[in-house]
Amino acid sequence: MQEVAQLVARDFRHAAREVSRVGNLWNIAQEVPAAVTMFLDSLLMDAHAPASAHDTNPHVIFMPGFFARFGYYLRLGAYLHENGVELIIPKGLRRNTLTWQESHTILSNAIMADEDATGVVPILMGHSKGGADILGTLPGHPEIELAIFASSPLRGASLHALNLYLSIRSGEYRLPFDPDALTDPTLLAKIVVAVSDYDKIVPAHEAELEGARDTIRVEKRPGLDVWHSHTGLPYRVRKEVLATICENQVRIHAS
Repeated sequence: MQEVAQLVARDFRHAAREVSRVGNLWNIAQEVPAAVTMFLDSLLMDAHAPASAHDTNPHVIFMPGFFARFGYYLRLGAYLHENGVELIIPKGLRRNTLTWQESHTILSNAIMADEDATGVVPILMGHSKGGADILGTLPGHPEIELAIFASSPLRGASLHALNLYLSIRSGEYRLPFDPDALTDPTLLAKIVVAVSDYDKIVPAHEAELEGARDTIRVEKRPGLDVWHSHTGLPYRVRKEVLATICENQVRIHAS
């Protein structure tokens, strides 16, 4: 009990730091263009979100970020679909306000359902909280060969603040993943992380994984566009994500 109290106190300290980052007006301003665009996409684009893929195409089970729903990522889904990759959503998932246990269950069910339907092992991709959800699910599915995390809170203030909220909501203290997962070479060999120097919500140093299969880094350069933000990162790195998926397909066929 004392250990749990100490962990909760630590999360409170980190939460204060994260609130100051999220509440910074400049940081908020950086998120607005992508957030508004994605919200409008959810209203104006075809909201088709299949629960399983065709077995002839690479398919990606996608886990949205905290408080986001699949409709916000329709632009990413359309891009991947145009290039022969299907982005699918776990059955029954609306908004990702799930506790860690709920997310692990719904993801695991989605993996098994898609494998049963297609006979193919899916790729996993998560944005922000979705990546932490996936990391907690991976040990139970050793067949998964590739997981892509876009600006996912894996340590530091962003992770602990989120963990505090979900612990209060669920009424129990539960970690999103075993901390040893961050150094497990078997898991790391499956993970590609996308991080951005523009991201002030989940800074690059909190989303990076030393020893990961690959790191997609968006470096700070003069000039901004709508996708240079935490919210917009999954679409910002869409070409790199597609290349990673295609490379994984080549690796599978060669083995």
